[in-house]
Amino acid sequence: MPSLRLLLTFTIVFSLASLPSVLSSSFYLPSIPVVRALHQTGYGSWYPAGAQEMTMTISQGDGVPQTQVDWLTTNQVDAEDWPLTANQYNLVNCSGSTTIECSHPVADKGYFEIEFNLANVFWGIPMQYGNSTVGVQLRQGIAHLINKAGLAAGNPACAGIVCVPNDDPLPLCSGLSCPNGGLVNPNPCGWDALFPETSSTNCIVGAPGGTAYNCAYSTVCPTGTVTGTTQFPGQVAIGSPDFCAAAQHFQQAFEIQLGINVTLNSHCELLPPTGGWPAVVYAVNTSGGCGFPLATANICFFVRKTEPRQSLGFGLGQEICALFSPAWTGGAGWTTLAGQSISCDNSNTGTGNNACGGGSCPFLQVIQPELFCGFNTSTSGIPNNCWDWEHSALDKSSRLTVPHTSFTIVSSRLRPTTPASVEIARTRLRVHHAPARRTRILLTTT
Repeated sequence: MPSLRLLLTFTIVFSLASLPSVLSSSFYLPSIPVVRALHQTGYGSWYPAGAQEMTMTISQGDGVPQTQVDWLTTNQVDAEDWPLTANQYNLVNCSGSTTIECSHPVADKGYFEIEFNLANVFWGIPMQYGNSTVGVQLRQGIAHLINKAGLAAGNPACAGIVCVPNDDPLPLCSGLSCPNGGLVNPNPCGWDALFPETSSTNCIVGAPGGTAYNCAYSTVCPTGTVTGTTQFPGQVAIGSPDFCAAAQHFQQAFEIQLGINVTLNSHCELLPPTGGWPAVVYAVNTSGGCGFPLATANICFFVRKTEPRQSLGFGLGQEICALFSPAWTGGAGWTTLAGQSISCDNSNTGTGNNACGGGSCPFLQVIQPELFCGFNTSTSGIPNNCWDWEHSALDKSSRLTVPHTSFTIVSSRLRPTTPASVEIARTRLRVHHAPARRTRILLTTT
């Protein structure tokens, strides 16, 4: 009986299979198309939408670009998110590497800058949102402490790449891009009222960048006894004409605002007035606690860990501390910049300084936090004064469109390609006019 049932079942099944069907000619089971990936032997492609991946893991670094390069070259990550410097570009060996894939260079649209918080008070001198002429004196003094041409030529992020200093708030026109509306650079030689400049080649409309606040083009800048060496690109030596010009701007500002008589030593460093510096000059700014960590000086300077901002910030920190250095060295002052601290706060200026009320001399604190306290928006109408200066990299996708310098994308070969490398271009410094809350020293990439 079981055999009979089995025989009948097979008979019925084969009979039904032989019947015609309306579905038999158009019925297909689902299938997956088969494709073959091609290995890219040259530059890869990058799209704004980014890579397509099933899963993504993001590693947070320490803010130092070399850390990401090391991760990439040791196969710990597939792609990085920060531009390569010229030296790193060569280190990765984009043109010859069999493990790292790089795109063709494309234009970088952005800039780096130093911003001043013009709602704050610097060493007892209120900025008054840029409306204080005394504040202009201070910022013009700071401008003399940076040689933009030297910074652009010597910064490691620019090595092997043409870098151009720029005094104009916007870069010149190039190709189809014209961010400044087609105007040429203004003549900057009259911006500094104390030390005007004269030059048949530079003091013209369309002046080359690096002319503004540069004693190389002025016959009236003061001179001192030059001493020591510098440490970072773009620094001016202690006692040099630009260092002395900065000191005299500071002198004027303190005399006008605070009514104190500040003299200079032979190296143009600031000698404390009789009785020492007023407390408002060195009092620690506890407003907001300098963000992260706690405040240790009157001025809080946020310096980023990426180049060229780090070298610019460290160099500027040393220059400012050199100006005030007689206060905690018994009047002697520094004799060199190389090897000196980038901060002069209550952690490294000693105690018992008569020039600073018998304690430390906390004039400047340089910090490198992962978070910038200025991003916390005030909701009370009172400005957030937890910072005084800071580095920024703004509008890197929209502001500047001059395709002079390259932006190279890097990732591991045979893996998704995402953006991560750039060479640095223009340098900008603008402190002669400050109608807004912030004024900027700009290092731009174009």
